[in-house]
Amino acid sequence: MNGRFSAPSAPRLSVVVPTYGRREVLARTLPTILDQELPQAGFEVVVVIDGSTDGTAEMLAEQFAHRPLQVLSRENAGPAAARNAGIQASRGELVLLLDDDILCPPGLLAAHLAAHEGGPPRVVFGPVLGLAGTSTAAELTRLALAGYYTRMRDEWHPDASPTAYAAPNTSVPRAALLEAGGFDVRFARAHEDADLGLRLRAMGLPFAYLPDAPVYQLYTKSAQDLATRDAAVHGRGEVLLCRTHPSMRRQSFLSGVGEGGFVRRAVRTAVTRSPFPPDWLLRPPFEIAERLPSARLRRPRLWLLSQRGHAERLRAASAAAGGWHALRAEFGLRCPALLYHHVGSARPGMPPTLTTSPDRFERQIRFLHQRGFTAITAGRWLDWLEGGAPLPDRPFVLTFDDGFADLAEHAFPILRRYGYGATVFVVTGRIGGFNDWDAPLGFPPTRLLDREQLLAWSRQGIEFGAHTRTHADLTRLSAHELDQEVGGSRKELEDILGQPARTFAYPFGHFNDTVVNRVRELFDLAFSCIEGINTLATDLHLQRRTMTLPSDSVLDLALRTRLGHSPLHALKAHLRVRTRLRSLFGGQR
Repeated sequence: MNGRFSAPSAPRLSVVVPTYGRREVLARTLPTILDQELPQAGFEVVVVIDGSTDGTAEMLAEQFAHRPLQVLSRENAGPAAARNAGIQASRGELVLLLDDDILCPPGLLAAHLAAHEGGPPRVVFGPVLGLAGTSTAAELTRLALAGYYTRMRDEWHPDASPTAYAAPNTSVPRAALLEAGGFDVRFARAHEDADLGLRLRAMGLPFAYLPDAPVYQLYTKSAQDLATRDAAVHGRGEVLLCRTHPSMRRQSFLSGVGEGGFVRRAVRTAVTRSPFPPDWLLRPPFEIAERLPSARLRRPRLWLLSQRGHAERLRAASAAAGGWHALRAEFGLRCPALLYHHVGSARPGMPPTLTTSPDRFERQIRFLHQRGFTAITAGRWLDWLEGGAPLPDRPFVLTFDDGFADLAEHAFPILRRYGYGATVFVVTGRIGGFNDWDAPLGFPPTRLLDREQLLAWSRQGIEFGAHTRTHADLTRLSAHELDQEVGGSRKELEDILGQPARTFAYPFGHFNDTVVNRVRELFDLAFSCIEGINTLATDLHLQRRTMTLPSDSVLDLALRTRLGHSPLHALKAHLRVRTRLRSLFGGQR
């Protein structure tokens, strides 16, 4: 049954409300939408009944006759399709998207209309806050919403915020919604709002946040709905969203698949691959805690419910990705980055920790190759981070700082024999010259790669990134000097190679917030000397590296590629210090 109970003239604003099986809820929320501080001729409400069989249509016909209400009845096809039908049927210049469980303050529609006055077309959104409820499911939802919108209040910026959702309490010009193609019906009850919002942003529509125009969600779902059905829908939708919009990969909860220590990752793997849903174990203690009135159990109840939902989301995402191994390859790769400087003969006056002999370097590369590791460039790692480009099973980024000329003689030919890539961070203002930044430390002058070598080896799979113009300590520079060092190195490298310079490494491993923010503006990826393993969740401009040492054994190297550092090296250094102290003071006792 389709019906229209609105004035014949077209209103300025149409409110679209999809509903399914919530007759009583809608009877409570709809009056708050209709009873607005606007003349009835100024807006209409389009209710789309998505296959409900609970008498929703009859209730609307009986209780809301002669109100600015249009009712569409259709076969069940999900909320995305229902919203699209409502948008198509709406007559307003603007469309406000709501859900059937939303309570609206009387000034909501006026606030949205005012936000669209003047300026270009835009997307306007306000917070969705949870009402106080007695159930743990309602409280967990309320806390999640409150946390999100608190961050929005404190951090929102129209240009910098990644938020781009066409969620409930969002108003958009109807023409823009139609041009974007409406909601994507592939998203089954989850993430269709994020997908549409990202497409609207890609069309150039700015987003405006209205923190003082909240709506309130009347949460009616059970803990079981939240932890199983809804969690599974969100897990499947997360994979689809990240594949459709790769820019969402690093914001997704799936970016944490590769994070954590061995035990945590083993538990995550077991939970995801187990033939028995972990909810069988988590649900009984939750339900016991839910029935007990003790306030001391509030945190355990919330924790258990959140873990139930997280486990189900992860399992559903794994199934959608094609299995646990496919999910890990797409979202959970762990990539160590090894740092070298010289590969060549030791030179008098040069610190022994900076020089690796060619024989030892080849033994290390052979060892890694035999263990199934593949050396990739920083650029290939970036391609995976940004878009999920395929990588080998056990990748690691091989980096060289400073760009010493002995790399072309010793290191690069070895890498070519094994089919390995590498990234060399060069000091662009000293290309073809010497390492004069080391002179105050008493190090001997050492030749650097020249322009012709950079061009020749870049054609053979060696990637070159920027390492500033003069190898300056960036934390000691003025804003102008910082721009000269960082921006200048990018321009000089691009002029030599004729292609974008995307990667950077901090000289001496030194940085602060000012330095990182400037590098973030100019480069897509930057490496520090912080030890650890890189994952999808690692800050793009604070990528971790571990420096290999000439004294490293194969066990050291195995630990560096496994953990991102060598505890064995730290232990050996500690023992050497103790031995020296004993030799100095042992005879005086």
